[in-house]
Amino acid sequence: MEFNIKGIKFTLEDLAIISLVDLKPNTISTSHLFYLLGAQKKPILLLRAGDFIEKSFIEKYTQKGVQSLHHLPIVNEELLAKYKSFLNDFKMARRQVDQLELRDTILLSVVEDFLAKNDECFLTWVIACFETFYFLPSEYVTKYQEQSMALYTRALLVSSMSTIVLLANGHIDYLFLRDFFNLAFMMDYGLLSDVGVDYTMIRACELERSCPGEGISFVEKNSIGNEESARFKNHPLRSFEKIMLNEALFVYPEVIEMIKMHHEKQDGSGFPEGYFYSGLSDTETVLILCDHVIPFEEFIFHPGDGVKVLLNSFESINDIDPNQKLPIRKLMKQWNAFIDWFNQQEGKVVSG
Repeated sequence: MEFNIKGIKFTLEDLAIISLVDLKPNTISTSHLFYLLGAQKKPILLLRAGDFIEKSFIEKYTQKGVQSLHHLPIVNEELLAKYKSFLNDFKMARRQVDQLELRDTILLSVVEDFLAKNDECFLTWVIACFETFYFLPSEYVTKYQEQSMALYTRALLVSSMSTIVLLANGHIDYLFLRDFFNLAFMMDYGLLSDVGVDYTMIRACELERSCPGEGISFVEKNSIGNEESARFKNHPLRSFEKIMLNEALFVYPEVIEMIKMHHEKQDGSGFPEGYFYSGLSDTETVLILCDHVIPFEEFIFHPGDGVKVLLNSFESINDIDPNQKLPIRKLMKQWNAFIDWFNQQEGKVVSG
């Protein structure tokens, strides 16, 4: 019998058993976790692949006397170990020639695994980046997950995507990549509140992402309360204030200022006063690019989704009205040049 639970398709024969003690707290699950209920063995989804495994989750089922759960692995553990090894070698590299060589190795592997092979789960790269780069308090990850799975999975994708884009655009300073990863992860944190994020807020964000300026109109038309309206308009500053509490963790704390720049509108009025497109650095534009290509929707990780994340997202930019002022076309030219470089290196054909 085939089940379809929240977009996850499987049979009972696909499930394996995993010991509860093998689950590590404060990590991201590499598989969908289920509990089989009753004699009918009805699967109950407990955590999805990509969900943050909190210590309280393990304690809860330990106290219930549960020793093992059933899981549906979707992450290639060997591939995960390879990525983590590459990133660790990159961290330890001191000579520029070694950094450049490792940069090329990482990028070639990412494109090969997610575009050319077309069967690996992008979560593999996400976990490798998260376990390598993330240094902020775990409570931020937990709050994302508890209040909005759409914002949580988006944070994972945006931050992991930013690493690829930075590498593809010549950034080889490991500590800068690490700082930027955490910056990108916190980009939408200001949308959260003590009571959570409602559908209207997420819808407004998606409209703003798709058509700058429409989000504000949607907020006003749907009469969100003053607090929600202010949160939508000012969430980059709210994110900035939260991340500034951890300024000491950043090697390059000045990058935190970039978080103010991602909520742009076509006329530039979404920037802090006095800032315009013409004043943006290439690195600030990376944040805008990643913000633009990742939608505000709950993402379900599954095998073969790398094409959707890496290729389809970037291809959507080619459909942008050339009259729009989004300052990301330069980066897109560099991205396409990178894809061409990959094709020349490997003899593959990957459109981009």
